[in-house]
Parts: sequence; structure tokens; C-alpha cells
Amino acid sequence: MGEQKIGRREFLGQIAVGTAALGYFPSSVLGANERVRVGMIGAGARGEELVKQLLAVPNAELVAVADVYKRRHEEARKLVPRLKTFDDHRRMLEMKDLDAVIVASPLHTHARHFLDSLAAGKDLYAEKTMTWSIAEAEQCREAAKGSKQVVAIGLQHESSGSLADAKQWIKQGLPGKITQVESWMSRNTTRGQGQWVRPVPADEREVSGGRLPPVRVLHRGSGRLRRGNAEECRDGRQCRSVLHARAK
Repeated sequence: MGEQKIGRREFLGQIAVGTAALGYFPSSVLGANERVRVGMIGAGARGEELVKQLLAVPNAELVAVADVYKRRHEEARKLVPRLKTFDDHRRMLEMKDLDAVIVASPLHTHARHFLDSLAAGKDLYAEKTMTWSIAEAEQCREAAKGSKQVVAIGLQHESSGSLADAKQWIKQGLPGKITQVESWMSRNTTRGQGQWVRPVPADEREVSGGRLPPVRVLHRGSGRLRRGNAEECRDGRQCRSVLHARAK
């Protein structure tokens, strides 16, 4: 059986489903070289997971990564040896043969990378949460509405089969009249062994002047939006929720 070929819209749809985002896009025209060429902004732990999913998508390839943390360049090249790397995402977006961008950077920079990717004419998959604030979300929504590019947002299992089925059953009226809803989220995590506890690399401790402990908890974001701007959290070292968030 020959390799199945997909267009960039289908590609973004498959990435969206693979990362539990909402939406699946119809097929479109392939790039000039019949491969969807993808760049990634932010190549931390979450970014690496997306790279592994991307590598499983037929006729799609990761060709570039942009990250301010040089360690991420080295880690990404272990997965894709001939990868182009950039310290500045704007230089990556200047690549003429780049079809689509995956944004997996820290939450407080999502809006900037979202808007820059669309302005550069690239199709976009952006990790959850879409933005840090409601004001940023509204700005990104307007940019997406005014763009011809494909835009997909990660939504943590919202496109999983079970939820899609439940939505369809409710639409068909199968449950009848709903009078009460219960919802909860559980995690089998051993007490005292939080899932997001990771060692801090030696070079990060050196940059921070030795102020960081060897181990700490990294918060990936609660998924909540708040009103106002994010200026007070632009520097990850000054905001607890995004402290050194490039390790996301």
C-alpha cells in the first residue's frame, strides 16, 4: 500500500485530533514539494510530544524550531537531526517554504506567537490555553477571523471520541431532559510526587544566580483566563505560574 498524502488543512486537523484539540479541516493543496513543512515555536516538554506526533503524520515534516533556550535546540535535533534552529521566532517565520507553525511556547507568549504566525501567512496550531488574558484572546480571534489561514487550538481532549459521541447524542435528544450534571477530574498521582516536578538543568540555575532550588514544581497553567494585560508576567522569572516556563 502506498503512502497516503494529505494537504496542509488535513495535516493541521490530524495534529489537532492527535493533541486533543477541537476541529478537523478538509483537504487542500499540498506544498510545492508535496510535503507540509512545519516550524515550531517553543520546543520544551510539550513541544517534544507534539514533534513525536507530527513525525507520525504522512508527508509532513518538522523543518525548523525557534526557542530562546539553546538547550531546546539540542534536544529537538535529537529527534530531527537536520533541523534549522532559531533564537528569534520572527526569523523562522521569514522562511518562504514554511507552510505551518505549531506554537508550544509558554502561555504568556502565546498571543504574540499566534499573531506573528498569522501575519506571516502561516497556518497555525496553537497549544492551550490560547492566550494569557481575555483581551489577548479577543485580539487573536479577530486576527483569525480576518485571516485566510487555518487555525486550530489545543483544548485537552475536547475532540476525543467519547466527547464527540456525547455531543451527538445530546444533539439527537437521546438523554431526554437533563436536570443535573456532575463533572470532575481525577489523577492517580502518588502523594508527594507531583506530575510536573522536574529537575532544573544546571545552566538554568546558573542563569538565575543559584536562587532556584534543584527541584521545583512547574505549573503549566490552569486553563483560566483573567481580565487585563499580561505585562506583569512577561518575564517568566518574575511570575510564579510561568517561572522558567520554557520547560513546559
